[in-house]
Amino acid sequence: MLRCLLLQRALATLCGTSLRQGDERSRQRPTLPDQRRIVAEVERRLSLVDALAAATTAALKRSAALRRSILERAFTGKLVPQDPRDESASTLLERIRAQREAAGASKRQAVAPGHRTDQSGRVVIAGPAGYDPKRKV
Repeated sequence: MLRCLLLQRALATLCGTSLRQGDERSRQRPTLPDQRRIVAEVERRLSLVDALAAATTAALKRSAALRRSILERAFTGKLVPQDPRDESASTLLERIRAQREAAGASKRQAVAPGHRTDQSGRVVIAGPAGYDPKRKV
C-alpha cells in the first residue's frame, strides 16, 4: 500500500502534475523506460528504508540488553575493579545505622521545656492545664 502510494507520488512529481489534477488523458506521462527507471529507483530507496528500520530495531534491542547487563554488573560489584581497602556493605550499613541512632538520641535530648518525648522519640507537646487530647469537645 505504502509502496504503491509512493510510486504514484514519484510519477506525479516527475510529470509535474498532481494526481488529482485534470483529466488523465491530458497529462503527459514519462516514457515507459523512464517509468521503469523511476520505479526501480523508488524501490531501491524503499529497500534502504526497510534495511535502516531493521538495523534500528536491532540496535534498540541490543541497547536494552546492554543496559540490563551494565546494571547487573554494577549491582554485583563487577563493573569496576573493587578496592580491597573499602569496607564491606554490611559494615557501611551498620555504621550508617549507628550514626542515625546517635543523631536521633541527640534530637531526643533537645526537647523544649514543658514538652516530653514518647517511646518512639517523637515530641509530645504539653497542652494547657486540664487539657486532655482524648476528650471530645
